[in-house]
Amino acid sequence: MKYLNHLTINLKYLILIYGLMTPLAHAETRQAEIFELDIGTFITERSTDVRIDSKTLGSGTTINAEDDLGLRKNKDVLRLDLSVRVGENHRLNLAYYDLTRNARRVTDKVIQYGDLVLPASSELSSEFGLEIIKAGYTYSFVNSETVEVGVSAGVFVQRYETSIELTANSSIRESASMTAPLPVLGLRGAWYINQLWQVKASLDVFSLDYDDYKGRLTDVVIALEHNTFENIGFGLAYNATHFKLEAESSNFQGEVNLDYDGLMLYTQINF
Repeated sequence: MKYLNHLTINLKYLILIYGLMTPLAHAETRQAEIFELDIGTFITERSTDVRIDSKTLGSGTTINAEDDLGLRKNKDVLRLDLSVRVGENHRLNLAYYDLTRNARRVTDKVIQYGDLVLPASSELSSEFGLEIIKAGYTYSFVNSETVEVGVSAGVFVQRYETSIELTANSSIRESASMTAPLPVLGLRGAWYINQLWQVKASLDVFSLDYDDYKGRLTDVVIALEHNTFENIGFGLAYNATHFKLEAESSNFQGEVNLDYDGLMLYTQINF
């Protein structure tokens, strides 16, 4: 995988920090942090298939946003993750990042996008807006000096806004938008190797087949963190997400298949 070299380099860097910063480690007994804020870069690789249907023309063309529309497969974005303990075994989690992209491309095939039919060799301006908000509650049924394991429930909110228009004539344009608040269930875990190092992992899942909506989601995060200073640390994580949704709502008719994964490099503020 293309991220393996980045991972190796950053692991070496963290090991070097470990050797240099060992004297700065805080208390010998692990303290449950009340507040943790991760601020960093999410280095993503993406694959997006989207189909926008029409009530008059029927099913639209399935478009690969990266290959057919020229949207970048790789893009670094700012990511924020917040965790707040509200009791020894209770925690609230919140995350936000924006994966919006836009591009211009001369298409090599006929595209039906909603009510719009675009001939081959059309120069298109396209945008795929995607904002992610993850919010949840975790109850830790195991919480010791070295291990914490919990179950979680929350919501995975994805806000989509897609549009395609002819570059030479902006009046020829079609767009669709949707906000999908998806209830998720999951697991959370942490292994506190020593006072400096910890490994964390999470899994969120969702499945729905009801009325005008049908979809599923899996979201996995694995992280290695280093408590470099008393209230400041650094982390390296891998996040992979797969999402599929079919909808026949008033403002969005069609299907979205979205896969993205990548590394997160972040600074953690905690107390």
